[in-house]
Amino acid sequence: MEKLLFKKIEAWVLVLVFLGFGLVLIGFGTVLRNHMNGHDKYGALGELAFGIANLPSNARDVFQSINHDRMSTIWGEAPRFHGQDGWVVRDENLVSDLTGYILLSRYDGVSRHHRVELVALPEFEIVHEWPIDAELVFADQEVHPFHDQSEAIDNEIFRSIHPLVLPNGALIVKDHYTSLLQIDQCGQRTAFTTGGFHHSTELGPKGLVWVPGTRLPTEIARVRSDFRDDTIVALNQEGEVVLERSVPNILLKNGLGHLLFSMSGSYDPDPLHLNDIQPVYESGPHWKEGDLFLSMRHKSLVLLYRPSTDEVLWYKTGPWRFQHDVDILDENRIAIYDNSTINIRALPQVDGANSIMIFDFEKGVVEDLLRKDFERAEIRTISEGLFDRMDDGSWMVEEENFGRLVILSPTGEIAAEYFNGDGGLNTYRMGWSRYVSESDGVRIVIELAKKDCLQH
Repeated sequence: MEKLLFKKIEAWVLVLVFLGFGLVLIGFGTVLRNHMNGHDKYGALGELAFGIANLPSNARDVFQSINHDRMSTIWGEAPRFHGQDGWVVRDENLVSDLTGYILLSRYDGVSRHHRVELVALPEFEIVHEWPIDAELVFADQEVHPFHDQSEAIDNEIFRSIHPLVLPNGALIVKDHYTSLLQIDQCGQRTAFTTGGFHHSTELGPKGLVWVPGTRLPTEIARVRSDFRDDTIVALNQEGEVVLERSVPNILLKNGLGHLLFSMSGSYDPDPLHLNDIQPVYESGPHWKEGDLFLSMRHKSLVLLYRPSTDEVLWYKTGPWRFQHDVDILDENRIAIYDNSTINIRALPQVDGANSIMIFDFEKGVVEDLLRKDFERAEIRTISEGLFDRMDDGSWMVEEENFGRLVILSPTGEIAAEYFNGDGGLNTYRMGWSRYVSESDGVRIVIELAKKDCLQH
């Protein structure tokens, strides 16, 4: 071995090796450039070159996703709320008027397992927990290429993103880019829809479930194979898809292609990042039952879409930034969770605090509703994050990245907080909790009580 390592090599051999290596690099670059420009001249060779070039970033993403899905830290931010754990009431008077339930979705750092719990207000008492064995219920489902895990769903990584409890007590669960499953009160799978579903899950008119999906392969011309073709998907409660449409195609058909492809000179495989579909329940002066509000994070874009005519009725970019969660307040106003995220350095950061912005269709104006209250409460999740308006006018806000849920009074004061901690130094990320009204919650609790899970 020593002779081999220290063997003298003729200069002309080194020159040939370097020339050969240079020609290989030039060839690799030519194939890669052709593929990245949306052409298919080299076929499978282009896919191989792209896969090799992507190895470092894929390794980084896997490492980051494993850490981020467990610990309450993201984008280089330090963890917060050391030593705080569970519910903390800040003002008994503000809490006493709370009604309804919170469907708490959280990663449990002690058991290394995601939990979904129905919490009754104002006592903050857990009245039901759905046991979710993700490794079991997803065992026969293929892992989507965009999911954090490449081989199989792992309980230590899985998060149930925006679970939805149905009137019969069943729970719809998914992670980002997984199949959509329905489990009963005892955690037994009762239905599933294979695909790459992600972000919000909302119940709309006629009992349809609306959820973002992903179309693979994409039908958008000339884009690379890693292009994220977000779709809007409607399913019935048996898990059958009744409508699916590509959001990029919706923009192109409505003359809004300039919102899809940026002019920055660099390619973005995730140009829209659809994160919320909000169905319209009641017709009003500005929308009709069955219309949809869509939120696209990477364009700071919110639009109103009518599936019945395939028409974009209204859209607006900003002043919200990196926003999540669009809700309808009344017949004239919508509310938008403004993450206020900017990227002026190497990593995104929140510009002060999050907020809730109100757009008034009648007046055509935006109101920055809770900025000062969010600053005082230090609510500043960089990504994800959501809110719900509660029966008494209070606001439930999930500061997802940092493992905290805050209940603000109608006047913006902190009534109570939940810290998803382990009793020690660590806090863990949430999974998109939601508020359940008193009337809906009571009916759900009655249904949950009908089944004895000990017999399963």
